[in-house]
Amino acid sequence: MLLQGEIDDIVPVLSQALTQTGVVNRQWLITTVATDGFSAELAARAPAAATGDEVGAAAVDIAIELGWAGFPAERTPLERLLSGLQLQQGTGGVAPLPILPAIVSRLLNGEDVREPIWTSNWLRFNEPLVDRSGLRSQLRGFARRDRDARPILRIEGEGSKIGKSHSIELMHFAREKYRTFKIAELTLEEGQETFYTSVTLAQEIVARIDTAPPSLESPVTRHNLNPQKPEKQHLPHLSNWITQAVSRSREHWWIILDKFGAASRTSLTRELIDLLADDVANGSAGSSLRLILIDFTAPLTRVNEKKRVAYDRPNPQDITSDEIKNALKAFCERAQKPRPDAELLERAKAILAALPTDHTRLVRLNDVLLPAAEELTK
Repeated sequence: MLLQGEIDDIVPVLSQALTQTGVVNRQWLITTVATDGFSAELAARAPAAATGDEVGAAAVDIAIELGWAGFPAERTPLERLLSGLQLQQGTGGVAPLPILPAIVSRLLNGEDVREPIWTSNWLRFNEPLVDRSGLRSQLRGFARRDRDARPILRIEGEGSKIGKSHSIELMHFAREKYRTFKIAELTLEEGQETFYTSVTLAQEIVARIDTAPPSLESPVTRHNLNPQKPEKQHLPHLSNWITQAVSRSREHWWIILDKFGAASRTSLTRELIDLLADDVANGSAGSSLRLILIDFTAPLTRVNEKKRVAYDRPNPQDITSDEIKNALKAFCERAQKPRPDAELLERAKAILAALPTDHTRLVRLNDVLLPAAEELTK
């Protein structure tokens, strides 16, 4: 990962390279990074009056955020930026930066400078997540669009309150940090088993994605579909409607469907999900769409699950004292109040020993972990 101290060292030197002529040379940045979206994002974050330091800091942040989406590891936006900076050292008053060759070498070897996203124990609003290495690895592949990452993720497990739906917190946390993909999330709440038909599910997904003009006719209108009386023959039209909305948006999307295994078997909802999974796993939709099914339970009959589907099965009984210790340690370090490892491990063991062993185990851990961490940083 790229440390904050390394970024702090890079920015002043980058500022020197940008201001050799007395004005901030934004065009050099744009030409060097040569990545779609970089110029517009730079203009938005560093207006015309911005200093060299401000433009340099924004450029590094944007290059990190654009990350690996669609790039082979050796030519990421950040690697291009820092390789370009290497060529400027020693010219026009640009100071040498001894750490730069090693950083560029790490990038050329495929290092993900945003790795802290995937090891973080504290998500949005200080929601804790202390384990789930398999989930983290799969979502990291989604975000980087790794070619070998399976395009569908199923999160399954016996019982409730074991962390299946809580997995969504990591997805939203990563979305906010990466900013190279978007999320369309739907949950089938208890009592809604008959609310979602294949038609209403497609409508809800498209409503979260689409920016189509009102004049664009939907398949619901074109085929005069009754949302409460769907017909099997129209399922391909509905699946295509979803994938076309994704394509039209020119964004990368993760569709998260939670608890749709409880959908009525007569609603055709499950069959639409099966068809959408086929489009993601075997069709062109997989280039810009990932599908995450939580508690779906039904088999995907059109997909070779052994090759195209990844699984995550959370189990709160597997959480260890070391994982809790690492979460406490991360919180203390973030607050710049580090504590000895031995003390943190003893506290973690005490927390683990006090947890119930029934279905409330994870809920209880999430309730006590933040207060324990805050107490350590007083």
